[in-house]
Amino acid sequence: MKKILLLFVIAVFFLTGCESEESSNSHKREIKEVTSLVCMMTEEKEEEVKEYIIELSFYEGKLITKKDTFNWSNSKKESCDFYKKREEIYNEMAGVRDTVTCSDTNGTRTTIYTISELIPEEVRSAESRYIRESGEFDYSSYKTYRQNEGYHCVENH
Repeated sequence: MKKILLLFVIAVFFLTGCESEESSNSHKREIKEVTSLVCMMTEEKEEEVKEYIIELSFYEGKLITKKDTFNWSNSKKESCDFYKKREEIYNEMAGVRDTVTCSDTNGTRTTIYTISELIPEEVRSAESRYIRESGEFDYSSYKTYRQNEGYHCVENH
């Protein structure tokens, strides 16, 4: 009788332990699931201000889109012309949509990369070195890389 009771207690303990470990792993997966990562940085030098915003969107751990927004303000008239020319070049690329709105001294450039539409040579511009062989994105390495460059990054779950 003691052996049966002991086996029963061990079985209950084992099953309870497995369930809590399983739910714990499930909970870890939920916490780890990042839907977007936003990194921002502002540079101010003399009469020039540059603001960089990088937004990465994910689905089931895979990078879906990358959106780069660059805002600038300076006394150089040629900045607007330079970015307008780049807009034409970028919009000829598959999977890339570039928009520039500017005046003589300030403006905004927004570039959206749709990862599934990019040709392999262009994927590198969308942070491909952080995509693992499994297709999942290495959030922590990317976040560390950006923070080392002076960005402040926020994960959204």
